[in-house]
Amino acid sequence: MKLYVNDGAVFAANVNLSQAAKKAKSLKYVETVEEGENLIAQLLGHRDFFEVRHLAKKGAASRNIAHLDEFAIYDLLHKKSVTKGEPFPRDLPRQFNRPWKDQALQLLDVALANCKPDELDFVALMGSPGSGKTILAKAHSLKTGGYFIDADLYAWWAKLSPPRNVAPANYLDRPAKTPTTTGTNARFVAAREWQATGMDQRTEAKASGVFRVPELGFPMDEIEVMESNSPARALVRSSPTVIAFGSLDAVQKALDNAWHAYMGDPAKTARLNWGVAPWFAWTT
Repeated sequence: MKLYVNDGAVFAANVNLSQAAKKAKSLKYVETVEEGENLIAQLLGHRDFFEVRHLAKKGAASRNIAHLDEFAIYDLLHKKSVTKGEPFPRDLPRQFNRPWKDQALQLLDVALANCKPDELDFVALMGSPGSGKTILAKAHSLKTGGYFIDADLYAWWAKLSPPRNVAPANYLDRPAKTPTTTGTNARFVAAREWQATGMDQRTEAKASGVFRVPELGFPMDEIEVMESNSPARALVRSSPTVIAFGSLDAVQKALDNAWHAYMGDPAKTARLNWGVAPWFAWTT
């Protein structure tokens, strides 16, 4: 079902979902408009109305790019993968109440203030899918003037290099999607899927989904990027960095990584390997 936004109202086909929720309340099917919106969302197969609204906005903003050649699409994805962040949405899901938002922003302030980029400290932002890591990181990125980086797309199209301009902070986000392929084969599979996509379905949103196939080793260093100037190390050395992880195990993997840079001088070697990670987590 196609969803879109017009003047703040969410539509599915020609049905005004926002108006339908108000109607459900007036008929006393639900007690509040919010309950009506979430009921509609669940009937459409989504988790809540926030998810429906997000999909609608993506659809409204996603233009058809069937006319672009392969290299132009890569360039577009590259540019979209690094942003200056976004404010918190006005209408947050019920679990993201104002105290949560304010406390989370304050905790990130404290954690980043204690980072020492030259010693490769980073902030591990850990939470399960849907817990709010991405919206928090985007909001804090906007607050600090830092870069919010979609790590999966960035790893592909930015050649694993840090932003050209040093930012007050970097925020690396890896959407919670398990890759089915990696490396060169992933690129081939993604290109084949794009070619099989109908011309009328070749939108920015579709391209972001098709080409989001995570490579090994980013934002954590693995065998492919074990040299001293690896992408993850370069980013953390350039600015304080927040890295979103889906689990505590993933954080520990970054800290315990067996691949290290050896520079002869023990002090210099220590600065080129992961240090401590101030972190906090929450569940919803």
